[in-house]
Amino acid sequence: QLNRWCRAQASPITVPHYDEAAVSGHLDVLKERKVIDGTQFSSRLLEDWLLGMAGQTTNETFRRALFNGAQRRIVVPEGAEHITVGGEAVVRRAEVNGVMLAYRSRKLRSSLDREVFLQSNETLAVIRKIVEDREPGSDYLFEFKDVGLAERDPSEAIQVYRWVEGEDLSSQQGGLSADMVVDIGVKMATALRAIHAKDVLHRDICPRNIVLNRNLGADSVRPVLIDFGFARVMSGDLKSLFTGEHIAPECRESPPRWGKPADVFALCWTLATVLAADEPGTSRLIKVLNDGRNADPAKRPNADELLVRLRAVETANRIADKRTRAWAEISGCIAPQESTFWFRANVDNSKSALIDVYLGSIKRSTQTFAEIALFLQRIVESHSHGHHGLLNLLDRGGLSERDRQAVRYLHALRNSKGHAVEAIRDDVRAALAQFDGLPPGSQVQVFLTGASVVARRCGISSLLLLVGKVLHGVEAA
Repeated sequence: QLNRWCRAQASPITVPHYDEAAVSGHLDVLKERKVIDGTQFSSRLLEDWLLGMAGQTTNETFRRALFNGAQRRIVVPEGAEHITVGGEAVVRRAEVNGVMLAYRSRKLRSSLDREVFLQSNETLAVIRKIVEDREPGSDYLFEFKDVGLAERDPSEAIQVYRWVEGEDLSSQQGGLSADMVVDIGVKMATALRAIHAKDVLHRDICPRNIVLNRNLGADSVRPVLIDFGFARVMSGDLKSLFTGEHIAPECRESPPRWGKPADVFALCWTLATVLAADEPGTSRLIKVLNDGRNADPAKRPNADELLVRLRAVETANRIADKRTRAWAEISGCIAPQESTFWFRANVDNSKSALIDVYLGSIKRSTQTFAEIALFLQRIVESHSHGHHGLLNLLDRGGLSERDRQAVRYLHALRNSKGHAVEAIRDDVRAALAQFDGLPPGSQVQVFLTGASVVARRCGISSLLLLVGKVLHGVEAA
């Protein structure tokens, strides 16, 4: 009867659940506290009060108490999309009440797995509080929603968090400019400072666990630290040995010495991994990253010190000034008579991507073109004639085969964006391979041809000028 009531009160994500073990555990606590004597309440007055409360199923305090005492069973929506991840975890994503959520599940195969699961619950509660309190750095942490056992399989533990749209850094090895690495580093150091202030260790900072999210209208990219599956509140009981180049040396030997310096090592290793080789003016940045990877944890900067040093590099490189000048150049391409609300709004919404491409911040040309292809897709979707996507441009006549092929390339590039998606369609993969095989100059020309088609179809002549201006960053790179 209790579980029927719980199911009736369930949220779209969580179903509270009581089993015999949970009820017995609560009864044991009540006996220890002398609330129950044998099978009877110690106080008749308390018994009468509880019976009266039990009849008030709409009482919020009573309802919350029942929910807090229950096991949390997570409902994974039917048809949730499978996403590939590393390790033993599986991630699915699904839209619930207009919000895209990620469901990270892992089998609990032993009593040790269950103990680790309970420890992670404590850690995730701390992370949720940091985000809910909007503490400095919380913008760069994943938005944790809930944790519990799967409703369909109680041997499966599930974390639920808001899906972060974007690409993770694993696709950017050696592919980012020094300025972009500094920008990401400043934001990640701010996030690290926030969790370290609460004595939380992430313990798995690496390229696949930092997602680059481009909020609409933002001045720059928003890196988000995800996957807190190995995160723990600091204690003397952290004895897990991990492998991988991003793991600090003191945590790869037995017994491991887990501490905040290990996270600093992992972050600096990650930033060094994505930094493009032979970048001009990187000596200050490289010195900071090398110090953060010192073999001696006592000689590494803490999160506060790392943030101060990265901000000093940011100031020295005049990164903010460069971005301001770049935006003035880009937005100056829009003809006054074409500064319509829908067109200007799309340009503004893609601000961070357009600036990064203009400045040559992304060194791999395919990923650079993918950013602009996404921008062009938004232009097409917003156009008043109601085109639903880039491929819909092919439905109307008047295009040469060269035009049509260019639009297909735009479509493939746009669909290459995203992180950890299980599969890209074969036709998209084939088109991407063809595009990758073109000489750099031909890639630019083909892309401008596709942009010209979008400009003509949407009646925005200055669009081609804007894209050409932005793509000078590709040619310069």
